[in-house]
Amino acid sequence: ILSKFTTLKNLRISVGRLTNKDIEILSKVTTLNKLDLSNCFNLTEKGLKVLSSIVYLRYLDLSCCRGLVDDSLNALTALKNLTRLELAHCSRLTSDGILRLTCLSELSWLNVQDCCLYDHDLRKFSGFSSLTRMSLNLSLTLTELGVICLSTMRK
Repeated sequence: ILSKFTTLKNLRISVGRLTNKDIEILSKVTTLNKLDLSNCFNLTEKGLKVLSSIVYLRYLDLSCCRGLVDDSLNALTALKNLTRLELAHCSRLTSDGILRLTCLSELSWLNVQDCCLYDHDLRKFSGFSSLTRMSLNLSLTLTELGVICLSTMRK
């Protein structure tokens, strides 16, 4: 059914039991600019690889997709037009995975609240050259030292 919506720009399938097979169907809607898959707990690396074919995607919400791990984020590196990425409450993600996304030169907004990040990890975030907004709320492993690391990032 979705493949018939050839001009669809925005789609929200939040709190769904979406499977990787469902994502294959979804990837046929290549005109999407904004895609919200938050709370799709069955989503894995295989599903993200299929999503990488949606080249016009600028906003992607994967918040609370607890099946995602660091290696899952490799698939997102193909989304060169991505400007906003929501990874909040993906508690299995660490800086090792998130830093793979530094090649996304258009990425200006990154939400990594409640991901597994530590103070020393934030120094490495200087690789995000276009980042203007980052959310770290609920990151219980971060301290004042992490904020100092962020303050030394290039401008």
